[in-house]
Amino acid sequence: MKILIINSKEHWINGWMTSPKSLQIVLNTLQKIGCEVKTIEVEKIHELEEVLEKITKDTLVWANAYWVNGANGKQYAINEQLEKYDVPFLGSNLNTLLKLLEKDTCQKVLKESNIPIPNYFIIDQNNIEKAHELINNSILSFPLVIKPVKESRSQGITKVHTAEEANITIKKIHHNYPEGNIIIEEFLPNNDVTCGFLRLGNEIMLLPSYNVVKGMDCVTDIFSEDHYKLPPSYMRQEMVSNPNILSQLEKYVPIIIDALGIGAATRVDARLDKNGVLKFFDVNGMPGLNYPASALIKQCFIHFPDYSEDYLFECLINTIVLENLNNYNMPVPPLMETNHLFNLKSETIIKSTTECKNIRIPELIN
Repeated sequence: MKILIINSKEHWINGWMTSPKSLQIVLNTLQKIGCEVKTIEVEKIHELEEVLEKITKDTLVWANAYWVNGANGKQYAINEQLEKYDVPFLGSNLNTLLKLLEKDTCQKVLKESNIPIPNYFIIDQNNIEKAHELINNSILSFPLVIKPVKESRSQGITKVHTAEEANITIKKIHHNYPEGNIIIEEFLPNNDVTCGFLRLGNEIMLLPSYNVVKGMDCVTDIFSEDHYKLPPSYMRQEMVSNPNILSQLEKYVPIIIDALGIGAATRVDARLDKNGVLKFFDVNGMPGLNYPASALIKQCFIHFPDYSEDYLFECLINTIVLENLNNYNMPVPPLMETNHLFNLKSETIIKSTTECKNIRIPELIN
């Protein structure tokens, strides 16, 4: 079984594995179970095209970035090239990734699918100077959350308390991210809920947790890019036992996945509002796989406490890759067929099938 992981110079930050060290751990994991794995870093679009021209149909391509650079500052979507060259690839298709990258588009899709989302409005690039007026005329009240629409890993996200802070923040975001619109969103003073999602055939698995950061009070703060700079020990995932939250995740996450057309894996973020409604504000196109720090990995640790962390990471990687191999009817290493998360026991995951969704599985899962 051949796998080629493609990295893109200057675009590691938003990938599944955001450093060469994390990439090497994934590479070692795949080699251990019998995959023939190669990695490459491309700098320009023509380099990517040269690589894809030589790809054979027995190779699964794993794009570890959204973009590759072109001439004159232009960027090209890697998955668009993968589809153009008709190669087997891991993850969601271009249409889905673009929806997930553009938060305003994503929220529009969720709203049309009757998914609860925070109240918000958009300031486009042509209305930056009218921001003060638009905020005053909106139904939202301070504090507010302001964020660029096209960034991931919480880049640029800021909580503001006054109109003056809002104006300064909007201009700063526009300066740093001039190509995208800006979302103005209500602040929800409650715990960060994040739910991992995995698919294998007609089975789906939800891994709910609270995203907890040492020294951060979610009643007054938001998760920002600064929190990614903290040592891994400062961030942890805690079990969700609130039946109201769990029931809403059961109900809405499968709908979100279907509405956006997401593939094998993602993570969905939400907070409760004052009425106990879980409002969803972010869906990840490439959930982090930086061992052992990423949230999806730590969710596996808390939901499968009877297994070692190394083994759980192996099973997580196997689960994601196996789903994509099966989609293309490609050969699967024997160990991957058995060593995946859907074969492990857990008392706390939520497991369903695509034929019969929203089934709570409280007992041990075989």
